[in-house]
Amino acid sequence: MTFSGVLFAGAVCAGLCACSRTDGQDAALGQPGSSGARSYEIVTVERPESVAEYHKMYRGIYEMCAGVRKAKGMGPPAPMLQPPADYITERKTYTSDGKAYLVKEEHFTYHAEVDEPAFSCRTYLEKTSNTQLIRDGKMYDAGVDAQGKRYSEPPQEWNLPPEKSREHLFTEPRMVKGHAVKCMPMLPNTQALITDLCVADLKPGTLTDVQNEPLVLYSRVPIVQKLQSVMVTEPVSVKVGLTIDPAVFDAAAAP
Repeated sequence: MTFSGVLFAGAVCAGLCACSRTDGQDAALGQPGSSGARSYEIVTVERPESVAEYHKMYRGIYEMCAGVRKAKGMGPPAPMLQPPADYITERKTYTSDGKAYLVKEEHFTYHAEVDEPAFSCRTYLEKTSNTQLIRDGKMYDAGVDAQGKRYSEPPQEWNLPPEKSREHLFTEPRMVKGHAVKCMPMLPNTQALITDLCVADLKPGTLTDVQNEPLVLYSRVPIVQKLQSVMVTEPVSVKVGLTIDPAVFDAAAAP
């Protein structure tokens, strides 16, 4: 049995935005206030607000497993792996020239195993990655699995979903890590799911991802309230209006 945790702030964003959208406020791609033909290169990371709090649940699993070993007279397990102080669970790199959209997701997942009957109590970090490219009506999907093996899917037909004009939902200007963002006011009934949700503030406009959803630069998501554990997504690098080398997309489309 393996215990691990994965969060998707973007999925929460999509759900909240969809529920909050006002009918009749769809906008065509490229209109003012949308991502339009803007090029960008954005890097965000997701991390525990407190690595110690995040690690508590895995320590509990490890200690339970160690207790079983002791009760069975099996001796102590290997020491528990400590995550680094700067541990991140995910890094996302978004790249677009205004026509093609590329997102690379790198996942760094902590695992605690309770493997019967051996009860090795193994703890480890697993890295996987996935790259998704949308270009010229095609979707390219590739990545590296947990065994380090590269995989790729045959190109699929893809029509970019109509962009939703959701900028009106983000009304609170802030600065996060030196970057201008605008945030969605949170209602009391949503704060159990997410306490902050912010997108790029381009004055005017914002940016969208390959799904035409608002590109989240900053969020705070409670994961286990009794442990007061929170996952934070935050910007590392935000570049808008730069020239993107087409070779970046060519490499992602290569088999």
